[in-house]
Amino acid sequence: MGGPAIVLLIFSASLAAAATTKSPELKKDKIDTETSRPYIVGQSRLYEHVGFDVTFECAHASDAVKLTWWFDGELIATSGTLALKNITRDQAGTYTCRAVDPASRRSYSTAASLRIPDPQCVSHFIHAEPGNERYYRARWWPESNDVVFDIEAAAVAAKHWIGVGFSRNGSLPFSDLIVGWVERQGRFRIQDRHVGALESQLVLDTNQTGLSLIYGRTVGGVTRLQFRRRADLRDDTHDAVLNDCHFFFYLWRGTVLSVAKIRPHRHALRSEKRICPRRCPAARNETQVRQLAISRPFVQTSASVNESVSLPFLVSDCCTIYIASGERRFDSGCFSLFPPAF
Repeated sequence: MGGPAIVLLIFSASLAAAATTKSPELKKDKIDTETSRPYIVGQSRLYEHVGFDVTFECAHASDAVKLTWWFDGELIATSGTLALKNITRDQAGTYTCRAVDPASRRSYSTAASLRIPDPQCVSHFIHAEPGNERYYRARWWPESNDVVFDIEAAAVAAKHWIGVGFSRNGSLPFSDLIVGWVERQGRFRIQDRHVGALESQLVLDTNQTGLSLIYGRTVGGVTRLQFRRRADLRDDTHDAVLNDCHFFFYLWRGTVLSVAKIRPHRHALRSEKRICPRRCPAARNETQVRQLAISRPFVQTSASVNESVSLPFLVSDCCTIYIASGERRFDSGCFSLFPPAF
């Protein structure tokens, strides 16, 4: 399945001097390393999921240089654009953009990292309505001693935050929160917070260790954030230990007033049961399907056998449709339901 494309711009930052050489001619024609290497702008690390598209764009200060892309020692593109379609897990790794100076024949390079999680270990939550004003999607999976989260929701950059929360008892007060947003300059932030006795009290934790941001962007009114949370984190009395099972809260469209002060979310949903994020299910389980069913308006329609049915939404992510016959329900398999978030 072809998914929405991620565009990662790659340029070059000034690094150490070029490798020395004994050639007298090259010594006379000294290369300016400030402009010879590709410049890296934005993120050089990215997680993306099987079946999606990824585009890496490499550029250089001089139009005279030749740009190529390399992967596992093999030449895979002869221009600054590398388009990966319908990615598979064997395409995860480090991609190198190489710039060759035509005069000196010296080459300079920079790298981008693509990580593709095992789809068998990725859990999902989706909430959407036509128009996507209340759109929210979360994915998470275990990795080493961490849990990696990939969340996106309808938001206005520099104005709205999105987040995910964890509660042992299913109540939002005193739960643990991770919130983030993208600023006007394109910089993105992630914060560890907790809810006070009132749901409107979103308190910034003193200790922000154990949480690291991977990627962030806002495109088309949708903010996407990827971050890692250490599973055994116990730095704060409010931190949820993700080795355990918790109710998940999905929160979005809270207002950002400043780095230190945010207003409560406009939308919040809670998982039906406790979720154990460190477990790697072999497939989507019933709990995830039931979360989907209760987290968005239920769509009912009727049809005879072999009759076509039109559903009032578009397709792009995966969930399960149930066909009811009397008191029985039949799982019709994995279908794409919701529009792209990019």
